Amino acid sequence: MRELFQHISDTLSRGEGVVLVTILETAGVTPRKPGARMLAGSKGLLAGTIGGGSVEGHCIEIAGELLRSPCPQPRTMTLAQEDGAAPGCGGQVTVHFLPLQGGDERVLALCREAEEGLAADAPLWLLTPLEEGELTLHREPGLPGSPGITRIGGKPWFHQQLYRPDRVYLFGGGHVAQALVPVLRPLEFACVVLEDRPEFARKERFPQAKEVRLISFDRIEDQVTLTKDDYVCIMTRDHESSLLVQQQVLRTPAGYIGVMGSKKKAQASFAALEAMGVSPKELERITTPIGLPLGGRTPAEIAVSIAAQLIQHRAGKTD
Repeated sequence: MRELFQHISDTLSRGEGVVLVTILETAGVTPRKPGARMLAGSKGLLAGTIGGGSVEGHCIEIAGELLRSPCPQPRTMTLAQEDGAAPGCGGQVTVHFLPLQGGDERVLALCREAEEGLAADAPLWLLTPLEEGELTLHREPGLPGSPGITRIGGKPWFHQQLYRPDRVYLFGGGHVAQALVPVLRPLEFACVVLEDRPEFARKERFPQAKEVRLISFDRIEDQVTLTKDDYVCIMTRDHESSLLVQQQVLRTPAGYIGVMGSKKKAQASFAALEAMGVSPKELERITTPIGLPLGGRTPAEIAVSIAAQLIQHRAGKTD
């Protein structure tokens, strides 16, 4: 969404209009779901995508025709097989077009406010008017996390949370953590790197991390508060540190706990944790080896497999 707001700001600042195109609803098989957006202007597609194919191309044409129109409007379209529909079963998408006029100071101010909110990782929703009204930011909790249509003030709006407060706590700042942070950042995971070695707990090692902290692994609960929405990736430098962190993290409500290591090390860790009094039921909360089994071995490949698993876990929470 940052890219989308930047393009809106840049284009409107030049006095040119743009059209914000949003998928409101889908039925059947479609390549993108509600909340997918793109921005189209006089030169065609500027940013984002609603799935490509002929539907996206048609929407770009419609957007070009609506550049001078002040009125938002929806259109329902049927996908052909080349657009991702299953054979004999074309899906449908309801697409919304919102023209934004060049030089609109209110929209430019909204873009600046959205950028500040996203930079601060603050919960933030974008309200798109489906009838009368203007593009609006909403900060107060209460709207659903999943995109959808709601009525506010008696009018229909499409609400979409711009930032999901998903935090990934990385215990250990080694090579895999260094590769993982830049992969997770554009996926809207805010990374917090936790290290007990001063030389590894440096912000310059992790410029895209939300935070980098020097902590003691033997008293985590005094220094870190984990919630059910948080993800934990344990990739410490040795087996002893990993066991120490696992034992403490299991006492928190963390929603995902992944531990780096081989299957053999995982068996040894589970046996050691059981000896410490951890129940088999509690051990089921741990995913190890961490990441989807993609077959990669380099830090970059392992980072991709971990990111894929976190996306899978997050999708499961919102389905």
